[in-house]
Amino acid sequence: MLIKSATYVSSGRLYAGTFHIQVAAEALGLELVDQLHHYAVPRPQPVRTRKDGSPVRQLHARNNYSTLSIFKRRGRKSARVKTP
Repeated sequence: MLIKSATYVSSGRLYAGTFHIQVAAEALGLELVDQLHHYAVPRPQPVRTRKDGSPVRQLHARNNYSTLSIFKRRGRKSARVKTP
């Protein structure tokens, strides 16, 4: 199973989306095989102001990547067949 996710900031709170996806997948019996990171080209951030004209401060580091997590179903141990 392939799942694309990212860690992001919303309303000033940091959400570890990739971590939560991994925890949920493992709870469903999936095993993490690999993770690939896609890095975006950073671009200048627009200057933002509040309605009263005061500048908006950045509180968290900018993340310019997303993660592709690769999961597989946990394999069951197969019964070994004894040969005579």
